[in-house]
Amino acid sequence: MGNRVLLLVLLRINGEDIFESVRSSLGLGEKALQRSEWYEASSYYEKALKLVREHGLVINVAAESQLYNNVGWAAYQLGEYDKALMRYETG
Repeated sequence: MGNRVLLLVLLRINGEDIFESVRSSLGLGEKALQRSEWYEASSYYEKALKLVREHGLVINVAAESQLYNNVGWAAYQLGEYDKALMRYETG
């Protein structure tokens, strides 16, 4: 029982569910990407990546690869070629 409580505490930031924050950032990033709003898409995707890394969340390989590719595409569209290449290589 104690482990479950600890896990629930670790998955919340300021009362917000980490997984929900990641899902929300991914959804908003996707919408921005579809509207060619590259800066907003990049910001939302970077937020999702940061949450995943900071909290050691495990997502499936295909989803993680797609996330890095989306960040790379937004960075490329913004002319941030080094960042784009780094994200593509990571993905």
